[in-house]
Amino acid sequence: MVIYSKSLAIRSMFDGLARLFDRKKNISMIAGDPKAAVMFLFWPLLLSYIVVAVNGYLGAFWVSMLGAEAASAVNAMMDIYLAVASVGAGIGVASAVTIAFHLGAGDQVRANSLASHSIILCFILWIVLGLLMFFFTGSFIVALGIEELKDYCLDYITPLMVCNVVLLLNGALCGILRAEGAAAKATVATLLCVTGGIFDPLFIFGLDLGVAGSAWGTIAGTVVSTGYLLYLFHSDSTVVKISLRNFRLEASILKEHMKVGVPYCIQTTVRRFSNFLDKVIVIAIAGGIFGSATIAVYALPWTYVHMLECLGMAFGAAMIPVMSYNIGRRMKDHATEAFQFTLKKALPPTIIISAGLAIFSGPLIAILATQESLYVYRDTMVMFMVMISVAGPFYTVRDISYSALQTMRKNNLCVLIVFFQIALKLSTMYAGGLIFGYMGLMVFSVISNCIGSAVAYVCARHYWKKFDVDSIVLTATEKTIMDVLESIWDKLLMKNSEES
Repeated sequence: MVIYSKSLAIRSMFDGLARLFDRKKNISMIAGDPKAAVMFLFWPLLLSYIVVAVNGYLGAFWVSMLGAEAASAVNAMMDIYLAVASVGAGIGVASAVTIAFHLGAGDQVRANSLASHSIILCFILWIVLGLLMFFFTGSFIVALGIEELKDYCLDYITPLMVCNVVLLLNGALCGILRAEGAAAKATVATLLCVTGGIFDPLFIFGLDLGVAGSAWGTIAGTVVSTGYLLYLFHSDSTVVKISLRNFRLEASILKEHMKVGVPYCIQTTVRRFSNFLDKVIVIAIAGGIFGSATIAVYALPWTYVHMLECLGMAFGAAMIPVMSYNIGRRMKDHATEAFQFTLKKALPPTIIISAGLAIFSGPLIAILATQESLYVYRDTMVMFMVMISVAGPFYTVRDISYSALQTMRKNNLCVLIVFFQIALKLSTMYAGGLIFGYMGLMVFSVISNCIGSAVAYVCARHYWKKFDVDSIVLTATEKTIMDVLESIWDKLLMKNSEES
């Protein structure tokens, strides 16, 4: 009876969380007013991005209390953690696209099979990624030139090496939920990940695990989130069913997954590799100045700016389906309205928050630089945070511009711009660092980001003016999605007219 009562209480809590964020279930909002559609999609996306950023901030806050060496080691290994999380997100994106297509086509069996293959793929990649981390983490540490921090690095990466399957499953299950339109439930799962920031101090200080405790805290928070997702599928409250009984691996289904997931993983991996090269240059230029604190001095100011970037990322992600829908219906004026509205709506709050971060950079950095080994470099971190905060609006313009280019099928151009920005940033950072020292490195890091953002915006505006919506040939997947949305929208209009 006690076990049943606890199970009932947990189920009630999960169902209550889902209802809390389930304000509207009409995906038909995308087919209505472009402005309303963008804002309807924006809020849950912003919430998801903020949760991830806050979780990262809490992790940085607790680790900073362990000193400069620990903070530098965790920030150095963060690229590996984010790369693994990106693979999980890639599986989720592939699941969302492929499963949604087959649900729209009425093929429930194929949709269920794709979902089951997603789970099996997570376990396969668990072994593959674990082995890659085991064999190459040492080389990664040597390449960064932080051999003196090797013990800290291994303490942090080992839990992720062993338990990366939790991160993969979380991304895959969230993607399956979004495929069936259960965005609210996926948002709840993302919110539950923030519990990792609560577990961190328990593991780091309570259990005296140090740097390893930060990794275990992240895993624990993801376990809570993944547990909620598994509960949803086990409780038979989802459209898509996952069954591993009598499972047979089919190459055609894996191929269907990879067509969507691999490009996404490549894009995110390039960004992770760029961040890795940033740190190599920073260590080469400033390693003799800051010693073991070098990576922390460079990375900690970005902790706050990453939260600012959530605005642009959420607006850009919300704009994509709205523009894509109207492009599919050959309504360029509506798509233009969505693009212009998104820019106008995103820039004012970004400017205000950017100014706030710059003004209060001193006390904000002081929160993270509590240890003497970090506090002595407080002025340098404050100066860098002011620079990257003032450039905040450029990051928002960049993310929205990339989203616009993606809706125009200019994915190759997006990749070219990304590579251009990376090449510009790395070359100018290194040259500026050699000539002007760490100050030059910081200045050119910001300038190159601003130039890359400006190039993305100019390209988006240029190609949008020339863009011919009639030239777009919809794929079978896009036609199905368009037909489903149109049908829902027509029914909604009919229902409203009957009520009137």
